[in-house]
Amino acid sequence: MGHRIWNFGTVQSRDLTRNRETGENLSATGYLDVQKRYRILESVPSNDAAGQEKQFRVLDCQPFQVSLLEALTKQEDSTSTEGESTVDPDIAPIFEPNSVKAVTLPPIAQPYLALHDKFSQALPIVHDAWQQNGQQILLLEDRSQFPLLIDLWLDEDLPLPQLQVLHWLYEMVELWNLLEPLNCHQSLLDTANLKVDEDQTICLQRLYTNLRDQPTLQDLGRFWQMLFTESQRTQLGALSLLLAELEAGKLTSPAELKTHIETIAYDLQANQPDTEMTPNPANDLGTLDLPINTP
Repeated sequence: MGHRIWNFGTVQSRDLTRNRETGENLSATGYLDVQKRYRILESVPSNDAAGQEKQFRVLDCQPFQVSLLEALTKQEDSTSTEGESTVDPDIAPIFEPNSVKAVTLPPIAQPYLALHDKFSQALPIVHDAWQQNGQQILLLEDRSQFPLLIDLWLDEDLPLPQLQVLHWLYEMVELWNLLEPLNCHQSLLDTANLKVDEDQTICLQRLYTNLRDQPTLQDLGRFWQMLFTESQRTQLGALSLLLAELEAGKLTSPAELKTHIETIAYDLQANQPDTEMTPNPANDLGTLDLPINTP
Protein backbone atom coordinates (compact mmCIF):
# COMPACT_ATOMS: atom_id res chain seq x y z
CA MET A 1 0.00 0.00 0.00
CA GLY A 2 1.35 3.44 -0.88
CA HIS A 3 1.84 6.43 1.37
CA ARG A 4 -1.36 7.89 2.69
CA ILE A 5 -1.67 11.66 2.77
CA TRP A 6 -3.22 12.84 6.02
CA ASN A 7 -4.29 16.32 6.96
CA PHE A 8 -1.88 16.18 9.85
CA GLY A 9 1.21 18.17 9.14
CA THR A 10 1.94 21.39 10.98
CA VAL A 11 5.02 21.03 13.16
CA GLN A 12 5.64 23.27 16.14
CA SER A 13 9.18 22.82 17.33
CA ARG A 14 11.65 24.80 19.38
CA ASP A 15 15.30 24.95 18.29
CA LEU A 16 14.82 22.50 15.43
CA THR A 17 16.95 22.86 12.32
CA ARG A 18 19.23 19.83 12.61
CA ASN A 19 18.64 16.29 13.79
CA ARG A 20 20.57 16.14 17.04
CA GLU A 21 21.07 12.40 16.78
CA THR A 22 22.84 12.53 13.40
CA GLY A 23 23.79 16.20 13.10
CA GLU A 24 22.24 16.32 9.63
CA ASN A 25 20.33 19.32 8.36
CA LEU A 26 16.62 18.47 8.31
CA SER A 27 16.01 20.10 4.95
CA ALA A 28 18.80 18.01 3.47
CA THR A 29 17.56 14.66 4.87
CA GLY A 30 13.98 15.36 3.86
CA TYR A 31 12.63 13.78 7.06
CA LEU A 32 11.79 15.05 10.52
CA ASP A 33 12.82 11.87 12.32
CA VAL A 34 15.53 9.23 12.09
CA GLN A 35 12.93 6.53 11.35
CA LYS A 36 11.97 8.52 8.21
CA ARG A 37 8.30 8.43 9.06
CA TYR A 38 7.58 12.16 8.68
CA ARG A 39 8.64 13.58 5.34
CA ILE A 40 9.18 17.35 5.27
CA LEU A 41 7.05 19.05 2.62
CA GLU A 42 8.59 22.51 2.70
CA SER A 43 11.77 24.34 3.65
CA VAL A 44 12.58 24.37 7.36
CA PRO A 45 13.01 27.98 8.56
CA SER A 46 16.53 28.79 9.66
CA ASN A 47 17.32 29.38 13.32
CA ASP A 48 17.47 33.10 14.02
CA ALA A 49 17.55 32.74 17.79
CA ALA A 50 18.02 29.99 20.32
CA GLY A 51 14.76 28.33 21.31
CA GLN A 52 12.84 29.92 18.45
CA GLU A 53 9.74 28.02 17.40
CA LYS A 54 9.53 26.66 13.86
CA GLN A 55 6.46 25.69 11.88
CA PHE A 56 6.34 23.66 8.69
CA ARG A 57 4.32 20.86 7.11
CA VAL A 58 5.14 17.15 7.03
CA LEU A 59 3.60 14.00 5.60
CA ASP A 60 3.12 10.85 7.67
CA CYS A 61 4.52 8.08 5.47
CA GLN A 62 3.59 5.36 7.99
CA PRO A 63 0.07 6.38 9.08
CA PHE A 64 -0.91 2.92 10.32
CA GLN A 65 2.06 2.54 12.65
CA VAL A 66 1.80 3.40 16.34
CA SER A 67 2.92 6.99 16.88
CA LEU A 68 5.44 8.09 19.48
CA LEU A 69 2.64 9.93 21.29
CA GLU A 70 0.61 6.74 21.59
CA ALA A 71 3.70 4.82 22.66
CA LEU A 72 4.72 7.36 25.27
CA THR A 73 1.19 7.54 26.66
CA LYS A 74 1.02 3.76 26.88
CA GLN A 75 4.47 3.66 28.44
CA GLU A 76 3.50 6.24 31.09
CA ASP A 77 0.33 4.32 31.92
CA SER A 78 2.35 1.12 32.26
CA THR A 79 4.89 2.84 34.50
CA SER A 80 2.25 4.36 36.77
CA THR A 81 0.43 1.05 37.25
CA GLU A 82 3.43 -1.26 37.53
CA GLY A 83 5.69 1.11 39.43
CA GLU A 84 8.64 0.62 37.09
CA SER A 85 9.50 1.53 33.52
CA THR A 86 9.50 -1.38 31.10
CA VAL A 87 9.31 -1.20 27.34
CA ASP A 88 6.25 -2.85 25.81
CA PRO A 89 7.53 -5.17 23.02
CA ASP A 90 4.78 -3.89 20.72
CA ILE A 91 6.04 -0.32 20.83
CA ALA A 92 9.76 -0.80 21.43
CA PRO A 93 10.67 -0.76 17.70
CA ILE A 94 9.65 2.87 17.28
CA PHE A 95 12.16 4.07 19.87
CA GLU A 96 15.79 4.74 19.05
CA PRO A 97 18.15 2.15 20.60
CA ASN A 98 19.04 2.99 24.20
CA SER A 99 16.88 6.11 24.11
CA VAL A 100 13.55 5.06 25.63
CA LYS A 101 14.12 6.97 28.86
CA ALA A 102 15.36 10.02 26.95
CA VAL A 103 12.13 10.39 24.95
CA THR A 104 9.31 12.15 26.81
CA LEU A 105 6.12 14.08 26.13
CA PRO A 106 7.00 17.72 25.33
CA PRO A 107 5.55 20.54 27.45
CA ILE A 108 4.19 22.27 24.32
CA ALA A 109 1.83 19.30 23.81
CA GLN A 110 0.35 19.34 27.31
CA PRO A 111 -2.28 22.10 26.79
CA TYR A 112 -3.70 20.33 23.73
CA LEU A 113 -3.88 16.99 25.52
CA ALA A 114 -5.41 18.56 28.63
CA LEU A 115 -8.20 20.25 26.67
CA HIS A 116 -8.89 17.58 24.07
CA ASP A 117 -11.75 15.85 25.91
CA LYS A 118 -13.60 19.12 26.62
CA PHE A 119 -13.13 20.97 23.34
CA SER A 120 -11.88 18.47 20.79
CA GLN A 121 -13.61 20.27 17.90
CA ALA A 122 -12.14 23.67 18.72
CA LEU A 123 -8.54 22.50 18.98
CA PRO A 124 -6.41 20.77 16.33
CA ILE A 125 -5.82 17.08 16.83
CA VAL A 126 -2.37 16.17 18.14
CA HIS A 127 -1.13 13.53 15.72
CA ASP A 128 2.24 12.97 17.37
CA ALA A 129 4.54 14.62 19.90
CA TRP A 130 7.87 13.89 21.51
CA GLN A 131 10.84 15.51 23.23
CA GLN A 132 14.37 14.29 22.94
CA ASN A 133 17.84 15.84 23.30
CA GLY A 134 16.36 19.25 24.07
CA GLN A 135 14.04 19.27 21.05
CA GLN A 136 10.28 19.57 21.44
CA ILE A 137 8.27 18.38 18.46
CA LEU A 138 4.50 18.64 18.08
CA LEU A 139 2.55 17.50 15.03
CA LEU A 140 -0.87 19.11 14.74
CA GLU A 141 -3.80 18.66 12.40
CA ASP A 142 -3.34 20.91 9.39
CA ARG A 143 -6.22 23.41 9.37
CA SER A 144 -4.84 25.67 6.67
CA GLN A 145 -7.85 24.90 4.46
CA PHE A 146 -10.37 26.09 7.05
CA PRO A 147 -11.75 29.57 6.29
CA LEU A 148 -10.70 32.41 8.57
CA LEU A 149 -13.38 33.90 10.77
CA ILE A 150 -12.39 37.41 9.73
CA ASP A 151 -12.76 36.53 6.04
CA LEU A 152 -16.34 35.41 6.62
CA TRP A 153 -17.00 38.44 8.80
CA LEU A 154 -15.68 40.86 6.18
CA ASP A 155 -17.39 39.21 3.20
CA GLU A 156 -20.08 41.71 2.21
CA ASP A 157 -21.71 39.19 -0.12
CA LEU A 158 -22.16 36.62 2.64
CA PRO A 159 -25.46 36.82 4.56
CA LEU A 160 -24.44 36.71 8.19
CA PRO A 161 -27.45 36.54 10.55
CA GLN A 162 -27.10 38.26 13.90
CA LEU A 163 -27.77 34.96 15.66
CA GLN A 164 -24.74 33.45 13.94
CA VAL A 165 -22.60 36.35 15.13
CA LEU A 166 -23.91 35.93 18.69
CA HIS A 167 -23.19 32.22 18.46
CA TRP A 168 -19.56 32.90 17.52
CA LEU A 169 -19.15 35.44 20.33
CA TYR A 170 -20.61 32.95 22.79
CA GLU A 171 -18.21 30.23 21.65
CA MET A 172 -15.26 32.58 22.04
CA VAL A 173 -16.27 33.34 25.64
CA GLU A 174 -16.49 29.62 26.40
CA LEU A 175 -13.01 29.11 24.95
CA TRP A 176 -11.73 32.16 26.84
CA ASN A 177 -12.83 30.59 30.11
CA LEU A 178 -11.30 27.24 29.19
CA LEU A 179 -7.95 28.72 28.17
CA GLU A 180 -7.52 30.84 31.31
CA PRO A 181 -5.72 28.26 33.50
CA LEU A 182 -3.37 27.51 30.61
CA ASN A 183 -2.51 31.18 29.97
CA CYS A 184 -3.48 30.85 26.31
CA HIS A 185 -5.95 33.74 25.91
CA GLN A 186 -3.78 35.18 23.14
CA SER A 187 -5.03 32.34 20.93
CA LEU A 188 -8.39 34.14 20.67
CA LEU A 189 -6.97 37.58 19.90
CA ASP A 190 -5.21 36.75 16.62
CA THR A 191 -7.35 37.02 13.49
CA ALA A 192 -5.03 34.62 11.64
CA ASN A 193 -5.62 31.95 14.30
CA LEU A 194 -9.44 31.96 14.36
CA LYS A 195 -10.97 29.50 11.91
CA VAL A 196 -14.48 28.26 11.17
CA ASP A 197 -15.12 24.58 10.46
CA GLU A 198 -17.79 22.98 8.29
CA ASP A 199 -20.28 23.14 11.18
CA GLN A 200 -19.81 26.92 11.41
CA THR A 201 -18.06 26.44 14.75
CA ILE A 202 -15.16 28.57 15.94
CA CYS A 203 -11.90 26.62 16.03
CA LEU A 204 -8.24 27.45 16.53
CA GLN A 205 -5.31 26.90 14.23
CA ARG A 206 -3.13 26.38 17.31
CA LEU A 207 -2.59 27.61 20.87
CA TYR A 208 -0.57 30.70 21.72
CA THR A 209 0.79 31.34 25.21
CA ASN A 210 0.23 34.83 26.63
CA LEU A 211 3.44 36.77 26.09
CA ARG A 212 3.23 39.46 28.74
CA ASP A 213 0.28 40.65 30.82
CA GLN A 214 -2.73 38.40 31.13
CA PRO A 215 -5.34 39.56 28.59
CA THR A 216 -8.70 40.54 30.06
CA LEU A 217 -12.30 40.43 28.84
CA GLN A 218 -11.79 44.08 27.99
CA ASP A 219 -9.21 42.98 25.41
CA LEU A 220 -11.68 40.45 24.02
CA GLY A 221 -14.30 43.19 23.73
CA ARG A 222 -11.86 45.41 21.85
CA PHE A 223 -11.12 42.52 19.50
CA TRP A 224 -14.84 42.15 18.78
CA GLN A 225 -15.16 45.89 18.24
CA MET A 226 -12.34 45.70 15.70
CA LEU A 227 -14.22 43.00 13.78
CA PHE A 228 -17.39 45.09 13.67
CA THR A 229 -15.51 48.26 12.73
CA GLU A 230 -13.61 46.64 9.86
CA SER A 231 -16.67 44.88 8.47
CA GLN A 232 -19.04 47.85 8.89
CA ARG A 233 -21.85 45.37 9.48
CA THR A 234 -25.00 46.57 11.21
CA GLN A 235 -24.56 46.16 14.93
CA LEU A 236 -27.43 45.49 17.33
CA GLY A 237 -28.00 48.26 19.84
CA ALA A 238 -27.86 45.72 22.67
CA LEU A 239 -24.56 44.42 21.34
CA SER A 240 -23.13 47.95 21.15
CA LEU A 241 -24.12 48.41 24.78
CA LEU A 242 -22.46 45.12 25.65
CA LEU A 243 -19.19 46.22 24.05
CA ALA A 244 -19.39 49.55 25.88
CA GLU A 245 -19.82 47.74 29.20
CA LEU A 246 -16.84 45.54 28.42
CA GLU A 247 -14.72 48.58 27.60
CA ALA A 248 -15.78 50.24 30.85
CA GLY A 249 -14.82 47.16 32.83
CA LYS A 250 -18.36 46.51 34.03
CA LEU A 251 -18.31 42.88 32.89
CA THR A 252 -15.45 41.04 34.53
CA SER A 253 -16.37 37.36 34.36
CA PRO A 254 -17.07 34.99 31.46
CA ALA A 255 -20.27 33.87 33.19
CA GLU A 256 -21.64 37.43 33.20
CA LEU A 257 -20.69 37.93 29.57
CA LYS A 258 -22.32 34.67 28.48
CA THR A 259 -25.53 35.60 30.32
CA HIS A 260 -25.66 38.96 28.50
CA ILE A 261 -25.16 37.26 25.12
CA GLU A 262 -27.92 34.75 25.94
CA THR A 263 -30.29 37.59 26.80
CA ILE A 264 -29.54 39.43 23.55
CA ALA A 265 -30.11 36.22 21.57
CA TYR A 266 -33.42 35.53 23.32
CA ASP A 267 -34.68 39.07 22.69
CA LEU A 268 -33.60 38.85 19.06
CA GLN A 269 -35.46 35.59 18.54
CA ALA A 270 -38.56 36.88 20.33
CA ASN A 271 -38.76 39.92 18.05
CA GLN A 272 -38.29 38.04 14.80
CA PRO A 273 -41.29 37.10 12.64
CA ASP A 274 -42.14 33.40 12.80
CA THR A 275 -41.03 32.93 9.20
CA GLU A 276 -37.52 34.11 10.04
CA MET A 277 -37.23 31.76 13.00
CA THR A 278 -37.79 28.66 10.86
CA PRO A 279 -34.67 26.46 10.77
CA ASN A 280 -32.72 26.87 7.56
CA PRO A 281 -31.16 23.55 6.43
CA ALA A 282 -28.61 25.44 4.33
CA ASN A 283 -26.80 26.87 7.32
CA ASP A 284 -28.48 25.09 10.26
CA LEU A 285 -28.90 28.37 12.08
CA GLY A 286 -32.11 27.10 13.59
CA THR A 287 -30.20 24.56 15.67
CA LEU A 288 -27.39 26.71 17.01
CA ASP A 289 -26.05 25.35 20.27
CA LEU A 290 -26.53 28.59 22.15
CA PRO A 291 -28.20 28.08 25.54
CA ILE A 292 -31.10 30.48 25.94
CA ASN A 293 -32.53 31.16 29.36
CA THR A 294 -36.26 31.62 28.90
CA PRO A 295 -37.65 34.11 31.43
